[in-house]
Amino acid sequence: MRLALPRPVQLLRRLARQWAYRRQGPDTSPLLLHRRRIYILPTRLGMGLLVVIAAIILAAMNYANSMGFFLGFSLAGLALVSMYHAHRGLNGLVVKVGQPGEGFVDEAQRLTVDLESRDRIHRHDLLLTDSDGNWLDVTDLPAMSSATLGYPITPEQRGPIRVRRFGLACQYPFGLFQAWCWLDLPLEGLAWPRPLDHPLQHARHPDGEGKQQEEKGSEDFSRLRGYVSGDPIRRMAWRHYLNRGELVIKEFASPSGESTIWFDWDQAGPGDTETRLGRLCHWILQAELNNRPWGLRLPDQTIEPGQGSEQSRRALNALARFGLEGERHA
Repeated sequence: MRLALPRPVQLLRRLARQWAYRRQGPDTSPLLLHRRRIYILPTRLGMGLLVVIAAIILAAMNYANSMGFFLGFSLAGLALVSMYHAHRGLNGLVVKVGQPGEGFVDEAQRLTVDLESRDRIHRHDLLLTDSDGNWLDVTDLPAMSSATLGYPITPEQRGPIRVRRFGLACQYPFGLFQAWCWLDLPLEGLAWPRPLDHPLQHARHPDGEGKQQEEKGSEDFSRLRGYVSGDPIRRMAWRHYLNRGELVIKEFASPSGESTIWFDWDQAGPGDTETRLGRLCHWILQAELNNRPWGLRLPDQTIEPGQGSEQSRRALNALARFGLEGERHA
């Protein structure tokens, strides 16, 4: 944990940060860090070392002691090497916005920042910080490779999330100097509604209550179809794959009289928007646990029947964005 800075220092840092953002303007991904974007100052340890170096050199001058000069200038050279390597850790680094984060309200999720090295420099201890300079994640970046840093966030409200301002820093190798840069890149995420337990209520099939139709059930084998991302692995036809090398999924016919479950906004019961969305979210999760095909009808869109992780993700994203315009900044 970092020590709290005095209030005047915090004010100066905030003013410097605001000046830097005005000077740089918004960034676009991917961003190549240039030396003019990188700032560097000694850390507390570095300031202490500089005081010690100054004291040693003054004492050596006073007593004409050559060993004192040797020690003082050797420590000064060490500080200069540390400053060079800290700056080199960020210079020439390529920064990209990672994949959007997803998760439920009040659950931690991870917005990602991708780093790429296009030279033969091995970079150590690259730090991801928030806009106030607090450390969030750290990684090493070998030469000609890439790495990912995570920006942890716990959303308190449903809907899109955007973190625009964060920083990168490096104190390698001795922690005597910190090189850093302030970035204005949009890290995006999405907060799904909080599931609310409620007795399951589903609407009639839109084509009529008594209509019998073939569905993806679990009783009688129906046919084989091509594998689609998100299909359950337990339905994979492994014997067919071993014989022909093709990934296919087994589909089954639902028992007689069983139809697709439809979750309807009008059937979500009383309550405000967030309560009704929470119930729909809970029902969708329960349907997936029960391995049943389902569809979702909202006032502004319809999710066609299906099942699997991609079906759930599409529906949860629709619930998260329902009735919202624009994005919420964290």
